[in-house]
Amino acid sequence: MSTSATKAVPRTRNRFVARLFVAPQFLASYTRRLAAVQLLQGKQAIVTIIFRGTFFVVSLLLILLSFSFFVAGNAYVANRIFLCLGAVLYLVCIKILIHRAHIMSAAWMLIALYVGLASLILLMWSINAPIGILVLGFIIVLAGVMLGARYIIPVTIVVIGLLSFLQLASRLGIVHPDYSSLAIASGFGDVVSYSTIFAVFALISWLSGRQMEQSLQKALVAEAALQSEKDLLAVRLEEQTRYLRESQLEEMRQLYRFAELGQQSTALLHELANHLTVLTLDIDDIQQRNHRTKAISHARESITHLDNMVGQVRHQLQETSASNVFNILTAVDEVVTNLSTMAAKVQVSLHYKKPTGQKAILGNGDALRLSQILTIIITNAIEAYGEAPTSFAEPTVFIATHITQTTVEIMITDDGQGIPDNIRQQLFTPFQSSKKNGMGIGLFIAKSMIETHFKGTISLDPSREYTRFIITLPRYSSKGR
Repeated sequence: MSTSATKAVPRTRNRFVARLFVAPQFLASYTRRLAAVQLLQGKQAIVTIIFRGTFFVVSLLLILLSFSFFVAGNAYVANRIFLCLGAVLYLVCIKILIHRAHIMSAAWMLIALYVGLASLILLMWSINAPIGILVLGFIIVLAGVMLGARYIIPVTIVVIGLLSFLQLASRLGIVHPDYSSLAIASGFGDVVSYSTIFAVFALISWLSGRQMEQSLQKALVAEAALQSEKDLLAVRLEEQTRYLRESQLEEMRQLYRFAELGQQSTALLHELANHLTVLTLDIDDIQQRNHRTKAISHARESITHLDNMVGQVRHQLQETSASNVFNILTAVDEVVTNLSTMAAKVQVSLHYKKPTGQKAILGNGDALRLSQILTIIITNAIEAYGEAPTSFAEPTVFIATHITQTTVEIMITDDGQGIPDNIRQQLFTPFQSSKKNGMGIGLFIAKSMIETHFKGTISLDPSREYTRFIITLPRYSSKGR
């Protein structure tokens, strides 16, 4: 995975998480806007139809009054004609408000028109006039349909107050209604008037019911659309989750390879320092011309070992992990032989107790990694005697192997300075060292390699009389392979 690809994963994750938080908010906001738009459209449709019906009735009444005045010669209808003309101009203003989408203002003006009409009728023929009472009832229904349910009670209170005021004015003699119409027998004109009012009531009821049905239908459609969007969002969520999981796994694999390479590089530096020390000592022997042949042999072995380690790191860079069957006893013997010269230079002897009657104990893994692990632990054991090993009776590092049917135990023991109790509890954690100039990563690397590569364990013997590390490795088995 490239660096840009690695950076792209968090950016993609952040964008996706942002979508997850924005999507529900967007859907909720969309639903609210949709409901508001539907409500406004419903009110606009009702107000428009009532306006048209009112305009038609007023226009028809104006035509009839004009015919009565100009053709029949009834002069008493002149005032009524002027009232109708004023009502027409009033309705034109309402039309302008509807056109400019001022629906609530238009609705209030329509209600005010009918309140004025009812008041005029009741003033002229008292509050017992049936048409006036029907118009007031119509106003209450009209307020609930055009303005909303919350306006029904206030408008009803206003209507009751209007009736009370008109009755009080009549009692006090402020107004003088014409009661003679109550004694007149009914006629077909009354039927037409009442039928017109009932038709208007039916129209309002029909509009209200149709609007409710349309709103319900739109709500069902919106719910279906939202459910479809929710299902689509769930599919996208699943796809994005799967993509993020794959990206995270790839990122974790890449980070693990980097961590493993870092461990290998650190182990390489640690072991290179040890072998370069041995090589330096051998070169000193060559310069002093003492044990020349043996020193050159040790120098070649050190160079070969360093070359093998470089090859191992090259394999790591190529993402190939060598895992072969190898002889554990041979690997231990080679490490002891390579470190014997370094140990002798600091007056420490290595004592390797080989298992009796065993020439080969097979293990599964990389022999060079085991060599690195043993080099780290044995070098620590040698350095445990300090700069003056002669202060100890017999400065010796003991290496022994114990074999069972399924495992091989490699024990490295020294009688050096020991490990303090405060270090023992965190011995295998990084940057914890009992040495003055130690980096504190050798045992951490050794433990990581043993557990991850060899599937084994490493532990410290609890005894305070000596320091003993016990490495347990599983033996190679062709059946369990």
